[in-house]
Amino acid sequence: MKKYDTVLFDMDGTLCNTKSGIKNTIKKVLLEYGVDDFSLSENEYIGPPLLDVFFKLLGDWDKAKEALSQYRSCYKVSGVYENELYEGMYDLIVKLKENNFKIALASLKPEVFCVEILKQHNIIGFFDFISCATLDGKIGDKTKIIDIAINGLKAKREKAVMVGDTVFDLIGARENNIDAIFASYGFGDEGNLGGEKAVLYAKSVDEIRDFLL
Repeated sequence: MKKYDTVLFDMDGTLCNTKSGIKNTIKKVLLEYGVDDFSLSENEYIGPPLLDVFFKLLGDWDKAKEALSQYRSCYKVSGVYENELYEGMYDLIVKLKENNFKIALASLKPEVFCVEILKQHNIIGFFDFISCATLDGKIGDKTKIIDIAINGLKAKREKAVMVGDTVFDLIGARENNIDAIFASYGFGDEGNLGGEKAVLYAKSVDEIRDFLL
């Protein structure tokens, strides 16, 4: 008998490689503030809340909020289309559904962007529930996003697993009493997990498939 019947996926660095779209959009916004030196590592600007990222770059909360608004306006025009599904991910999702898994998206990325990306890759129909950050900031915590997904699926926590590439995914899973798979192939760094644990540190999508199926 399989251990899990429910899988929650993060978006950036887990389902899709969204690096180009995010980085290019941040750089465009920063130029508006006279900042042309962008030297953050991937795990510093992909994964954490973007408001925090802009504060780190600009050093002012008002400017950070303004920059985030500009980012979203720019991202929806071009950045959201600069991504690719990780190799093997489409087949994994198909196999999970063939084996009667419930699948949800649990992402800090706003829903409007996540839905567009899922549509681009023709996988939105495989997802039973979508739980994302809201544009108004009322929902922007990974623990809450995961909780909403689990409740939306009516899933048993002991049968659910979160797949993500950042420490936020592992913390959110632990605080929701579910297991986590760390997507080492994504943007996160195994050496920067602060003691958080996963049941699998997957170097490829195929490793996730073999573990779950």
